[in-house]
Amino acid sequence: MEDSLRLKVEKFVENYGKIKIEFKWTINIAQQFTALLYTIKDKEFDKEPFINLQDYIKRHTGTFSYYRGYHLSNMSSLLKVEFDNAEGAFENIVIIEEKMKEEGFKKSNYLGIAAFTILLSSQPTDWYGRIRKGYRLYEDMKNSHFWLTGMEDYPVAALLSESQKDTNLLCDEMEECYEGLSSEGFTKGNGLQFLSHMLTLSMKPVKEKIESCVKILNYFKENKIKLYSSAYSVIGFLCILEEHSLKATEEVVQVYKFLKTFKGFKWNSKDINMMFSAALVQQKYVHFINQNGIIGTAITTSIETLIAAQMAAIAAAASASAAASSASS
Repeated sequence: MEDSLRLKVEKFVENYGKIKIEFKWTINIAQQFTALLYTIKDKEFDKEPFINLQDYIKRHTGTFSYYRGYHLSNMSSLLKVEFDNAEGAFENIVIIEEKMKEEGFKKSNYLGIAAFTILLSSQPTDWYGRIRKGYRLYEDMKNSHFWLTGMEDYPVAALLSESQKDTNLLCDEMEECYEGLSSEGFTKGNGLQFLSHMLTLSMKPVKEKIESCVKILNYFKENKIKLYSSAYSVIGFLCILEEHSLKATEEVVQVYKFLKTFKGFKWNSKDINMMFSAALVQQKYVHFINQNGIIGTAITTSIETLIAAQMAAIAAAASASAAASSASS
């Protein structure tokens, strides 16, 4: 493993330790999510501004708002690492959420994550167009896979609304990827649906994208890592790195094996640790792509959208894990 990645993992673990001490009553997955964001954005965690933002959010939301639960920590983390004026950014999140509900989206934890992706990857003048296209995409997804499509798909619908492709073309490509991957042994379900959505960010022919996904999945198998469908998003992020995907996959395996040696991560679910590992590795390549101006060739999206996609996927997984933990408690 490269020294830079080893140091990044160690910094992640260190940040988690600090946050765990400061917020001992916060659910574990939320603590780790916060630590991850501060690590990949190379920012030092500061307790007081973080608490101040949480207090601000609670003052500006209702008693029964989902921001009063574990989602408060996740959203605070997203806003603090991305915006200098986090309070102002939250006000914009609320505005976008209201517009999304007017369009047809329903209130849920995932709506806030979807609003964040729009805020991070577009200008205010583009919000309404993104929301309208996002809802059309969501409805088309639901028409294709009624039993699979739910509120957890709001973030990816919002994300893909940046695409210049027609919604019908996007959905046709999603379906082609879904069926093609299924025929190659990928398990049908929500995870595969998300993966098929992510693959539309690449301009490569569907056949090549499917071949790349198969190679990545086989590499994990060769290294004794069984990737469940709930973590197929990892394959999607690696695949859209194009010519860097196989090298990045090797590094994800290295980071994953190293990360689970640390206390606090050893007993995490395999899926969560894989997503953390992929995020740490992907950030390295996103930075490289950004520095070298590669966006606009094989990858049909902005650097902001790649970052938003990464954060939204992990936030959604963290929210789902936190919800499951809360229910079992």
